[in-house]
Amino acid sequence: MPLDPNRKNYLTASNVGAILGQGKYKTPKSVLNDMVKAYNGTLVYKDNPAMAHGRNSEYKGVDYASEFMTFIGTGDDQVFVTKDFLGATPDGLSKDGTTVLEIKAPYSQDYSAHNYELYMPEYYAQMQVQMYVTGATRALFVVVQSDGDISHTFVPYNKAWMDENYPKLQAFWAEFQRAIVGGNPDDRKLAERLATIQKQIAELEAEYEQVKEKLVANNPTGGHFGDVVVSVIEKKGSVDYRRIVKEVAPDTDLESYRGKGSSYIKVTVNE
Repeated sequence: MPLDPNRKNYLTASNVGAILGQGKYKTPKSVLNDMVKAYNGTLVYKDNPAMAHGRNSEYKGVDYASEFMTFIGTGDDQVFVTKDFLGATPDGLSKDGTTVLEIKAPYSQDYSAHNYELYMPEYYAQMQVQMYVTGATRALFVVVQSDGDISHTFVPYNKAWMDENYPKLQAFWAEFQRAIVGGNPDDRKLAERLATIQKQIAELEAEYEQVKEKLVANNPTGGHFGDVVVSVIEKKGSVDYRRIVKEVAPDTDLESYRGKGSSYIKVTVNE
């Protein structure tokens, strides 16, 4: 199912666990970077075998869950639901609106619906936000295990958990808003130009290394080519002064030999 383009304007349930420090594969910083890129239209969604396995196994989870109750909004009919600044795309919603469906199909891990919190605690956070935005009172969590077995558990809505973590999510959302708005317009233009230049530099550096390697391979003994010179340089190894101090004068106080400290401003452009 294609992702809803409106997702970029919300903090989505699938990212909540990582934002709260429970992510197995993502950190709060990586989530923020991805959200900014998605908002700016520069995020590249990369598929992988685990994601493909999950999509191919999802229908098994839907069929299994349908034995308990009727679900709508499954498969290609999934709906992106929002409330406040939060959004979620559950794998289904019961016809009476009381239950969200969340299906997982572990690709390389071995867990079931009964012990998932030991392996992937972020799923609990994901389901709590799904219930918050949909108004459901519970989640049916279905795991299509790697050995083909299917397990399930019902997870109740935890208002106390939501009350505790909502302010943390609000703070992260505010940080995201600051990141996409930035400073004054002139500074934003400078920052955008800086990011463009960095990208161009990286591309040129990669091309430079490729051309240089080819030129060196063609001229292993050196050569002159206009302004470019290929030279063979013999260089002695460096002296290991740390080792000298350790072996000759291990009790020497090195602080008296330390140079004057300095400070500088660092500008970082997120890849």
